[in-house]
Amino acid sequence: MRYYVFLKKFVPFIVILYFIVGNFTWGVYRLEIFPVFSWELFSLVPNLEVDYGLKVNAINNEALETPAYFQDLSNDFSEAKSITAFFVIQDLGEAIEADDNESVQKLRHQIETTYLSEKNQVEYIIVKRSYYPIKRWRTGAFEMEAEIERYAN
Repeated sequence: MRYYVFLKKFVPFIVILYFIVGNFTWGVYRLEIFPVFSWELFSLVPNLEVDYGLKVNAINNEALETPAYFQDLSNDFSEAKSITAFFVIQDLGEAIEADDNESVQKLRHQIETTYLSEKNQVEYIIVKRSYYPIKRWRTGAFEMEAEIERYAN
């Protein structure tokens, strides 16, 4: 009987304390401390995402009707969906913006010999783009696309 009375008081106290700590840490510090959380599903989903893309303008001296992103050209490039290619493109974009010419040359060489080598000549642009992930997933739209460099191999 004493155990029941203890649990009857202790369990509600723990639940209320858990609720207060979870909401306080999220509301004030915008973080969750495992295993305490505020019960907001998807609270850490990013809003605006910024990354770099490789947009292909021409293949073998033939201009595309509309320039297309490398990842959308899986019929032309076998590595178009490669996550490694994505990360190399991100590194190239960061190196261009940091004005690190040595890294830019190494990364361009890697992209052109590893991912674009299936075609004789590829004219491409490195683009900085921003988007909301859910909106892009639904519509494919970007908020902003800005050309930062143009190359041809």
